Amino acid sequence: MKDSEQGPIKNRVVPKGAGLPQVGRVGFLTCHEAITFGDCAITMASTATEPTWWIEAYAWAETRKRQLLWGLIGLLVLGLGVSYYLYWRGQRRIEAAWALSEAAAPALTARDQAPRASAYLAVAERFPRTQAGGHALLLAATALQQEGDLAGAQVRFEQFLREHRGSPLFPQAIFGLATLLELQGRTNEAMERYESLAERRVEMDPVALVARLRLGRLSEARGEWERARRHYEEVARAVPMSSIGGEARLALQSLLETHPELAEAPASGGPNPQPVLTNAAVSPAMTTP
Repeated sequence: MKDSEQGPIKNRVVPKGAGLPQVGRVGFLTCHEAITFGDCAITMASTATEPTWWIEAYAWAETRKRQLLWGLIGLLVLGLGVSYYLYWRGQRRIEAAWALSEAAAPALTARDQAPRASAYLAVAERFPRTQAGGHALLLAATALQQEGDLAGAQVRFEQFLREHRGSPLFPQAIFGLATLLELQGRTNEAMERYESLAERRVEMDPVALVARLRLGRLSEARGEWERARRHYEEVARAVPMSSIGGEARLALQSLLETHPELAEAPASGGPNPQPVLTNAAVSPAMTTP
């Protein structure tokens, strides 16, 4: 067949599958379309050979299947271990709190029967480094002091201060040890510990208030009247409407009556608070050694 009969070459059609790329459409491709498609295919083939990040990641994972598998197993075991530890610690805290409540039950059920120190010590030794165990240790020290074992009480107070520095009961332990030293006649050591508590913000910490009141009593007993007056005034000014503030005002009034020359000296931090006589009841466990 001649070219004139078949038409111009640019209009010549090529049967599908005749050695040219197919584009998936039904029918025939013109020569122009086949040539254009071939150029695109060559371009796509050249760009497809360039690696991308996910291809590289897949290849990296393929070469490290075993390591990745062991890593996933390790993470799973670690997660299970942490979960079990958290569960065990929570259960241990519950058991410690329950044991402490059982040890303190005699004091709750019988007014004239105080728990023995041995019951608290058993809880503290069974559940060390727990909040309930630390509380039991502090109660054991107090019980030993009430039973007359001052040396044993001092050992337990000092143990609490070593092992439970982050406990919210830490100031109470310092106060208990200072009271114990005061009972033993070791006034200087007791005052040092009271001073460490008095440095705290008295408006926010009731233990610091009582410590300042104790410092006033001890200073007055040692003849340091100006220092005693300063402590009384600070307590009375910090909590004027409380029982501790009332006791501080009574102590200040008695001091000024005994030493009237102190009334002429300027008060520390402001004018002298007016002493007010009250019948406020003060807890003997906190104000008298």
